[in-house]
Amino acid sequence: MTLLEAENGKIYRIKEILGGRGLRIRLKTIGLHVGDLVEKLSKGFGGPLLIKNLSLNTKIAIGKGMAMKVLVEPLETTNER
Repeated sequence: MTLLEAENGKIYRIKEILGGRGLRIRLKTIGLHVGDLVEKLSKGFGGPLLIKNLSLNTKIAIGKGMAMKVLVEPLETTNER
């Protein structure tokens, strides 16, 4: 599933980043990396999505286009943190 499709308040692991080299570099620069644990804080109705990177303890706003290219998987248990 993509980050755009993910539910608010749940924790996910970034599995893959689709798109070109430029997008991958941009996401890395703002702090989103494959393997990071993230929590989606807002749906981004009409605007950007607010994401909390639990691995780095940072909050990041990204557009829907970027969120559609970030593949995530839900964490099964809280012990995986």
